Amino acid sequence: MTKVAVGDQPHDIEHQIRDMLMQFITKDSCLILAVTPANTDLANSDALKIAKDVDPQGLRTIGVITKLDLMDEGTDARDILENKLLPLRRGYIGVVNRSQKDIDGKKDIRAALAAERKFFLSHPGYRHIAERMGTPHLQKTLNQQLTNHIRDTLPGLRNKLQSQLLSLEKEMEFDEKELRKEISYAIKNIHGVRTGLFTPDLAFEAIVKKQIIKLKEPCVKCIDLVIQELINTVRQCTNKLGSYPRLREETERIVTTYVRERDSKTKDQVLLLN
Repeated sequence: MTKVAVGDQPHDIEHQIRDMLMQFITKDSCLILAVTPANTDLANSDALKIAKDVDPQGLRTIGVITKLDLMDEGTDARDILENKLLPLRRGYIGVVNRSQKDIDGKKDIRAALAAERKFFLSHPGYRHIAERMGTPHLQKTLNQQLTNHIRDTLPGLRNKLQSQLLSLEKEMEFDEKELRKEISYAIKNIHGVRTGLFTPDLAFEAIVKKQIIKLKEPCVKCIDLVIQELINTVRQCTNKLGSYPRLREETERIVTTYVRERDSKTKDQVLLLN
């Protein structure tokens, strides 16, 4: 991901957002939710273009068409909702969200969902597909397709993780024969032409240090994981203070700062032992 300093051109944010998206949607295990407003040129939708670049066969992409109620009079998005224009294997679902006027007027979600359903049932271009449109159907479809997608991709992910685990285990294991040979050379190098009954301290130290250093990276990673888990726990706890935003913010800041300080000191101790 490209990093920009304060003062760089504002349009760079577009490239940063695109780079961030590409990190996720290029993975075969990722489902893509391509959201496009109906009152724009659907054929030139940025969301659908990017999705097509990484998923050319449309196997992982779910199309969502919004703002159907804002289309010019006499026009509709029937062809795309019927999956005839720019077809996707998983198809398209149309939704009608609350307008800014509805939000300002405090129109609740239940009323908005009722208005959305009425829109699809009463619209001549959509009433025949009304049961496959709307936010509740989108929610149900996403839950089902995500479950199916996880089921389909889980074996591959499991194999990948097992392969990575075996690779890590191989890096931590050592060849006993090679180690014995190394110990023998170290003792001879320290003793020189003299003989001795006990292992010289310098030889012992040299060999042991080389083995202990291998523990450095796993120890530091363990600290990072513990710190992240602590911070997540702190956030879960402070979320209970939702009614007191200032108190929540200050509590989270104080505790997180303390945890971060311990993070640095703990790593210093681990590095000292290594």
